[in-house]
Amino acid sequence: MRYSVHGVYEQLRETVCSYLDTAYKIAHPKVFQERQFLLRQEGVISQLPFVETTPRFKTTIKLADLELPFLPSKLAELSVLGLLDKRFPLYTHQEKALRASWHSDGTPGNLLVATGTGSGKTETFYLPVLAEILRDATRWVAPKPNVNPKPGYWNGLKWVDNRSHEQRPKALRAIILYPMNALVNDQLRRLRRTLASPEAIQWQLNNLNGNLIYFGRYTGQTKLAGIPTDKTSTKWKTYISETLTKWQNFDEESKKLGDWPNPEGPNTPEMLCRWDMQAAPPDILITNYSMLEYMLVRPIEASIFEATKQWLNESKEHIFTLVLDEAHTYSGARGTEVAYLIRRLYERLGVRPEQIRCIGTSASLGEDQISLGKALHFVGELFGQKKETFTLIRAENAEYKGSEITPKQSDFDALVSFQNNSSLNDKILEELIEALSPSPKSSTTLNGKLYETLKEHSQVSKLEFLTARNAMPLQEVADKLWPEMGTNQERLDATAALLAIGANARPENLKTDDVPPLGV
Repeated sequence: MRYSVHGVYEQLRETVCSYLDTAYKIAHPKVFQERQFLLRQEGVISQLPFVETTPRFKTTIKLADLELPFLPSKLAELSVLGLLDKRFPLYTHQEKALRASWHSDGTPGNLLVATGTGSGKTETFYLPVLAEILRDATRWVAPKPNVNPKPGYWNGLKWVDNRSHEQRPKALRAIILYPMNALVNDQLRRLRRTLASPEAIQWQLNNLNGNLIYFGRYTGQTKLAGIPTDKTSTKWKTYISETLTKWQNFDEESKKLGDWPNPEGPNTPEMLCRWDMQAAPPDILITNYSMLEYMLVRPIEASIFEATKQWLNESKEHIFTLVLDEAHTYSGARGTEVAYLIRRLYERLGVRPEQIRCIGTSASLGEDQISLGKALHFVGELFGQKKETFTLIRAENAEYKGSEITPKQSDFDALVSFQNNSSLNDKILEELIEALSPSPKSSTTLNGKLYETLKEHSQVSKLEFLTARNAMPLQEVADKLWPEMGTNQERLDATAALLAIGANARPENLKTDDVPPLGV
């Protein structure tokens, strides 16, 4: 028998019980046996496993087919290089977020994105941010001719930043605030895939008049603190050399994941050095509220905000976007501190109301109208904006087909047999696919055929219907999936097999971010 949810639970419970039996031995055999029995009862040292799946969300049209007055046509071209998959349409809440990002007069709209984990929440704020930058990029002049860009360097007297060849305005177009560095690092992967891949860099050079869209992480992990000198510039050379060596040791597939910065070549949109960002602010700054507070008071970072203030003052069409991800974490004393920090940022930038777009996101703001009303009030107070100016963006779950269809005995038997088979090979998987759906498949690989089989299977749909954003005990899931079929253990086995194959099947043209039939 292969591992299953219930099997792993029992194994873990038995491991803990065996430790307690050994470490705290009781001499009297009857008392020892009674304790053994009690320890293995539900709720004593363990709880039966629950199953919860990520729901499917309603989709709409592809970004390339979306026509909005203030949406640049090039956004779709750039987004499919790493942010979106060109094979799939937008979720309805992603389209709503784009529509609400501009008012009818072109001024920016504020958003509160209250959608669940795995709903494409990140895209709801990156798409408006990139769209606004692309709109601004139509006014960018080309870099200096016959000047090859170079990485930032110390010339013995001053720091020469890596964007000294540019002639377009250098300013913050967006700040994305996260409550912790772990979330900052996760989002860097998305930007690296979107803006820093070889294909994305070439697209930008071809379509943005020879310019690039720059982004940078500015946290305690960013090199180097203090001012550039002969000594500190040597530390920078050592750091960038080590980073380059690690990058070159990755294989091509690993490089595409975006887990590591690419310092190769002069044309790299990711700014890795504080001194570069102080001299030429990135278009997108990713940081946390603690670092932003330091930046607002330290003289060494003053140039970042002065350059942005000057850019904002040049035209009312210049828009600044402020994003607070995981907005629900800014409550209590921390929320008060961040609210005042945001107001200080507005004052420092001299930003006018019609130049600011505020976006708050969270997966933990509640479901009912009262909770969401309080959330709108909360986010308005946090950003210092009227709550009426925010558009609430909610996800809509897709309809589940076949949730009332009676399960087939043949499906049940095939899944039980698969779960209890001691080996896994192509023949066994082929037999399972044939038993669940004998109709021809367009895929040529076994995993692709399994994906086709499960994507519209009635029991997969019913499992999603029961557990989408609704944690349910495994035993209850098994009883509802296979009512009055087989023994209790067989129902658990069939459910375990369905969970295993549903969470691992992928389409034939596999991509790392492809969604399986079941998001467990």
